[in-house]
Amino acid sequence: MRSSPNTLYVVNFLKRTVSAKPSDSLALVANDGAVGDPASIGVSVLLANWTDSSNTSYASAAGEQLDYLLNVAPRTGSLPPVCFICPN
Repeated sequence: MRSSPNTLYVVNFLKRTVSAKPSDSLALVANDGAVGDPASIGVSVLLANWTDSSNTSYASAAGEQLDYLLNVAPRTGSLPPVCFICPN
């Protein structure tokens, strides 16, 4: 794989993010307050795992983020769905 400055930036960002994740946090970014922000880097973590399968921390972090999204993340539940393009 040819690396560019952008590729190296992303890889270094992911290494820092995954290594800074506390072991007791399921989300990729602990105490972020938003459900979508940490999840948005999940695809990049999966790609990093695919390109560097010797580093199992990527796979663990991605799996824990998925567990958080499916089983822990808050949901609106009782709010009615909102349609921004539907006629009134």
